Parts: sequence; C-alpha cells; structure tokens
Amino acid sequence: TRLDRDRLQQHAQTVQSLERERRTLESRAREFSAMQEKAAVAQLALDRAVASRSALMKSIDERRDLAAQLAKELEAAHQRLQAAVTQPGAGPVLVPIRPFRGQLPWPAEGIVVGRFGRQQVGRTAGIDVSRNGIEMSLPEGRPVTAVHEGVVTFAGPFTAYGNLVIIDHGGGAATLYGHLADPNVNKGDRVSAGTAVGSSGRNPGGNPSLYFELRIDGQPVDPLQWLRKQP
Repeated sequence: TRLDRDRLQQHAQTVQSLERERRTLESRAREFSAMQEKAAVAQLALDRAVASRSALMKSIDERRDLAAQLAKELEAAHQRLQAAVTQPGAGPVLVPIRPFRGQLPWPAEGIVVGRFGRQQVGRTAGIDVSRNGIEMSLPEGRPVTAVHEGVVTFAGPFTAYGNLVIIDHGGGAATLYGHLADPNVNKGDRVSAGTAVGSSGRNPGGNPSLYFELRIDGQPVDPLQWLRKQP
C-alpha cells in the first residue's frame, strides 16, 4: 500500500542519514586520533628539547667551571714560571740577543695557531687568559732548536707546559720551549743558536704543538716581533 511504501522510504532515508552520521563520526574519530598522535609527537619533541637544553646548560656550566679552574691553574703556573725564568744562568753570554730583534731563527718549522696576548678559553666559557708566547702546530717529533746562544736554566716537566726548556740568554733575556716530547738538554748546559733542545710533542689538548715564549727584562714580549719573517 501507499502507506507501507512511504514508511519504507522514510525508513531507508533514516538508515541513509544514520549511515552518513556514522561515517562522519568515524572520520572525526580518525581526525581526533591523528591529532592525539601529533600532540604526543609534539610533546615528545618538547620533552627532548627541554632535556637537551638542560643538558646544554649543564655542559656550559661545567665548561665554565673547568675554564675557571684552568685559568687559576695557568695563573699559578705563570707565577712558578716567572720564578723559574729569573733563575741566574751559569756565566755571561758573549753575544746579547737584543741586536737580533726581527732576525732570530724560528725554533721549529710550523704554523702559528695561537698568538701572543689574551685568549679565550672555549667559545662558550667566556674566560680569558693571557698567552705569554705563541703556539705552533707542527708534526710530532719535529726538531726544536735554540734561537740564540745561552745557558739552560730549566729542563723537565712543568705544569701546563708539558716538558719545558728555559734558556737564559743574559741581559735579562730568556726563551722558553714548551710541549716538548723529550728535552735533549740538561740544566746548566751551554747551547748555541741551532742547538737541538728537544723534539715537538703535544699540548694538554692532545694536539701536536710547540709553545715558544721570549722574555726581555723578565717580561714576556711578542715573539713574532723578534723572529724572522716567514716567507
């Protein structure tokens, strides 16, 4: 009958409407689930970022503490070094070093990687220390020679300088050769310009290196102003 057909049509429409609503709800449920997954991923990324930042801040603080400790140790080493440099040599030196300003031979063949003056310990530590000489990069084991005649006043291990040789050139002048693999001279030895005082070793950071310092009247001066110009 017509009434039955109308009821069937209405029922079919209701079923279709319910099916559409079901699909809509399922779609929204999938979207909500995807949003939850994205939120979980974002939260995980945030947690990792916070942890990474905390670790970075801790690392920076540790490096700052280490740099401060290093600065104190270097200052103490400089004071001890000053006392060692001022020890008198064994007798007069025939040829003074002062007339050879700008003409002294290099102690070894290498590249200057650390210049005279103030240096920063670490990029993020923000601690400055004074470099009283120059640092050269060169292959380990390369010969290191005296730049002028004089008398060895120290030869052996020294804090922050590794194996160190100090040569008194008379008239308040002295040269220092640090980070040596092994000294070839002993305290009291008289050396000439070009005499091998040792071979290059490694700095405290483990890099092949030579530290060279020149003092005039007991005060550090820029060695690059006294050494020959490199070609």
